[in-house]
Amino acid sequence: MARKPIKKSKPAKQASSRVKNRRLEARLTISSKPAVSRRKDKIAAGLLAIFLGMLGIHEFYLGRTGYGMAFLISTLVSFFLCVVLIGFLFLFIIAVIAFVEGIVLLCMDDANFDKKFN
Repeated sequence: MARKPIKKSKPAKQASSRVKNRRLEARLTISSKPAVSRRKDKIAAGLLAIFLGMLGIHEFYLGRTGYGMAFLISTLVSFFLCVVLIGFLFLFIIAVIAFVEGIVLLCMDDANFDKKFN
């Protein structure tokens, strides 16, 4: 006796397609939500600039990744140029720029900071 393959009935197909549609809708709903942007704190940005400014951490925090990469790359290049002794001068200049940016961020009016970064 040969067994006949079991045929799926139409209601089962419809039920499985409804489940697939619900899953697809759930994926679309989750992926279409906008990313939550957090408010940036002026004091945090200023302190990051003063203490970790040579690495550009404050720029990454403020969402300006181009400037952050510029700080990071210039610091790394200056670090390797310290072998030739001119790197120390470049590191000092980068540190001064980051320190001044930190002071400017801390002294900036809250309304101007929010307008520019939030």
